[in-house]
Amino acid sequence: MYSSARRSRFFSGLAPLPARVGFGRNPIRWGMRILLLASVVILAGCQRPVRSASSAIGTAAPALSDMETVHRSESLEEEQRIRALTSFAVGIVQELNHDSERALRTYYESAMADPANGALVVEITRRLLQNKEYAQALTLLERAVAVPEASGEVYAWYGFALAQADQPEKALKACRTARRISPGLALPYQTMAQIFFQAAKPKEVIRTFEQGCEQSEGTAEFFMELSETGAALSAQMGDRGAQLRPVLTAALDRAVGLKPGSPLVLQKIGDIYRQLGAFDKAAGIYRDLADRFAGMPAFRDLLREKLIDVYVKSGNRQAARELLESVLKEAPTNAQVYLALGSLAVAAKEYPTAADHFEKALDLNPALEAVHYELAGLQITLNKPQAALELLETARKKFQTNFVMELYTALAYNRLKQYDEALKYLTAAEGLAKANDPKRLNEIFYFQLGATHERRGDLEQAERCFHKCLELDPENAEAMNYLGYMWADKGIKLEEARGWIERALKLEPNNPAYLDSLGWVLFRQNKPRAALKYLQKAIQLLEEPDATIQDHLGDVYQALGQLDKARECWRESLKIEPNPDVEKKLK
Repeated sequence: MYSSARRSRFFSGLAPLPARVGFGRNPIRWGMRILLLASVVILAGCQRPVRSASSAIGTAAPALSDMETVHRSESLEEEQRIRALTSFAVGIVQELNHDSERALRTYYESAMADPANGALVVEITRRLLQNKEYAQALTLLERAVAVPEASGEVYAWYGFALAQADQPEKALKACRTARRISPGLALPYQTMAQIFFQAAKPKEVIRTFEQGCEQSEGTAEFFMELSETGAALSAQMGDRGAQLRPVLTAALDRAVGLKPGSPLVLQKIGDIYRQLGAFDKAAGIYRDLADRFAGMPAFRDLLREKLIDVYVKSGNRQAARELLESVLKEAPTNAQVYLALGSLAVAAKEYPTAADHFEKALDLNPALEAVHYELAGLQITLNKPQAALELLETARKKFQTNFVMELYTALAYNRLKQYDEALKYLTAAEGLAKANDPKRLNEIFYFQLGATHERRGDLEQAERCFHKCLELDPENAEAMNYLGYMWADKGIKLEEARGWIERALKLEPNNPAYLDSLGWVLFRQNKPRAALKYLQKAIQLLEEPDATIQDHLGDVYQALGQLDKARECWRESLKIEPNPDVEKKLK
């Protein structure tokens, strides 16, 4: 048998087990129907055809022993059917009494007594598999496929159960038989694809879905179920999965072409299109359904939510924003709409607009805890640290103290240059994370902690934190640059500092901050001419003027004896940001 882990992988790619027989959902209604029909079925089974005298003329009567054999055989079949129906009725009573475990055993006995009843066999198989009774399911199916006229559906479930029993060759054989008998069943294709996937045979996986998509007898549900399994597998197949997606998209196109009447089937098709990255097709289905079912607000809103997700994933933020704004006209007090608009604005780096939307969301629903932190983060970004602290204090009174609350409080104090307060809250955040969620202590956290220690003048602790950051993320160019610049600015460990900065520049060769750092460390090493070209390049690449780089460039020009240029750079630095130390240089 498969291990539990392996079995869960097998089930994961398949569509939910389909309901086949009514008693699975309404045992009372099905039970009454069975009990009413039982006598009819039994009586019909007991009646023997009477041959007319004319039909018997010229025909030799069978020997008495032969007639007895026929009668006994027919009687045995009738007894089996009666026993099966009786067991089934008992199972219904047990299920009505909420004894599902005994009911399943009784249903199993019923199906074993009448293996020719394909619908019953399939339903009991489903229940057995859901209860992880794999051996019993296989035993029942083996008896059912021994019936000469076994259906394709029975063979399909037989193949599925064999796959669970780790008998892939037998499973493939049963699935092929099922496809031959009933070409319009999705389960055989799904099972075969799973077997080939687990055997690391991507070509066979793709070929299986191609064969399914070529099926002329498939319904819209068939192509939908096939694509659903394929989409789950393609996500795990890497580059091969990319080869499978066009096949699955074509299958969904066929499903749409068959014009399914069920809106839920259409919605599911849209979901699979979205999973496969066919965003335009998914959006078309969602829009059409939302228009058709505008009178069903819950369903319409679900479709709009999916449509917004498609727009965002496809990069069409404008369409998402327009849809949200139209929803807002209908529901102006919906905090979730403002929240979604704020998230879109953040993605577009429209931070003031995002902050406005989050503020409105909180006004409408102050219980949205996460929005407090989102808005506080934006306020820190927008250089409004005091507003962020006030908001975080409000959150502190409403909600339990947590890592994010403490971290954002620390970042706000950092902006206010109150580094001792910032360290206090960073230390508290670290303690909470160690106790509850150590994964929070990532390279970003240790970078912030290192920067705070550096601003307090504790270079030893800062160095420790930056090394921890680089241990967690060896390619973190920002930490490399900060560590190198920290030493260069203090005039210590200059060669090591230069090494870190050069490593950062290899990762981001056109980063103005890193170019400035390299120029500055060269200046500290008494190499002003070598420093000049890096600082000039940094100035050229800046998107916004930078006071520090202008100050550094002024110092380099001074060292080179170009005092007029030095004064010009210092004046530019002061225009950007007042600095007493720079003012002294101009005197």
